[in-house]
Amino acid sequence: MGLTQQPGAILGGRGFLVETGLCPFAGRILCDGLFVGRVQLGPNLWSESHERYLWLKAEGRLHRSVDTAPPWQPAPQKALEILEPWQMVPLEYADDAIAFLKAKLQPHHPLQEQELFPFLKREDRQTWILEKEEDDGTTWLLDLTQKRRLKGRTIYAFRELADNNELEQLIQNDHQQWLDQFDDEELTED
Repeated sequence: MGLTQQPGAILGGRGFLVETGLCPFAGRILCDGLFVGRVQLGPNLWSESHERYLWLKAEGRLHRSVDTAPPWQPAPQKALEILEPWQMVPLEYADDAIAFLKAKLQPHHPLQEQELFPFLKREDRQTWILEKEEDDGTTWLLDLTQKRRLKGRTIYAFRELADNNELEQLIQNDHQQWLDQFDDEELTED
């Protein structure tokens, strides 16, 4: 079963989570896969995956032959190092955090118009790192301890971060300030 049938004929619906192995053989790329726990992608994820597939195909980045495929190199992924006083917002508390922030922000605050996802919070004050729900790379620093004027109205201070490098630098600077509050004796006793 599954050698010649389409996935939809076996599992029903469309868009499935599949673990796949790819290997070169006799000038071709062979593929084999297992359906994982009969998980189906919802319509939004399926649509995004399909759009990505069509884009890869249009860009010439889908390969059926080893000769046309570029040599495989793992993408260097630099993990974001989270240091004191910053902490991750646990996923199980994300909805509560979103509700808290939406209630706290002024009705005319520009972030009210965004679908926010809080992923970092300073543990010593109400300062948050937020990103767009659809994670397009847009990231904001929101500080509920400071206010500023925007178009003649007072709002909680926020700014868009340029990129991950700025976020990393912010975390590093805050960490260094956090460390500086301890004197040398406290650090050497531990």
